[in-house]
Order: sequence, then structure tokens, then C-alpha cells
Amino acid sequence: MTEEGSSEFAYVNYDGQLGTRIRSLRESQGMSIRGLARLAGTSQETVRQLESDPRANPTLETLLGVQQALGLASLEQLLGGFDRFPSRELAEERHSAGDGQIPLA
Repeated sequence: MTEEGSSEFAYVNYDGQLGTRIRSLRESQGMSIRGLARLAGTSQETVRQLESDPRANPTLETLLGVQQALGLASLEQLLGGFDRFPSRELAEERHSAGDGQIPLA
């Protein structure tokens, strides 16, 4: 998490349901808060805050760490509310073009 005022572009806004999604995904995988924090490269306190505070304002780096730790293919899957997953589509498009800049898991 970062302090308010550092950069307006450092934050990602979401619908307030992120914590519910993170908890649900974490629990469905049998993962503890400690385990998620370790895999995401963040603190247990940050994970607790994300799960319990609808006003939590995580950095993009934190969200990407959580997304990867939960094994999600795109950030949109973590944030929710998307009919399609543009970042995954872009990654697949670049990968199939052969530029090699975005490796797929």
C-alpha cells in the first residue's frame, strides 16, 4: 500500500468488492492469509486490509502480486465486473505475433 498523494496513477479504483473476491479465491484454494501474503510479496496486514476494508486503495504492484499468487490469468479476473479480459487478450496477441515480450504461464 502507498500513502495518499504520491501519484494519482499509482492507484487502481475498483467497485469495493475486491476484498470479498480475494477472500473467496484464497479460501477456495485452501490458502491462509500468511500464505497469500508470502506468495504475493506483501505483508499479512496488507492482505487483511484488502479483505476487510472496502476503502483499501492498493497499488497496482500489490494487486498484480495478489493476482499472480492466486493463479489468475489477468488482473481483470481479480477486479471483477468485466465481460472479457483485455490484458490476457493482449498478451496472447503479442505472444502469437512472436515478439516474445510477454511470456505466458
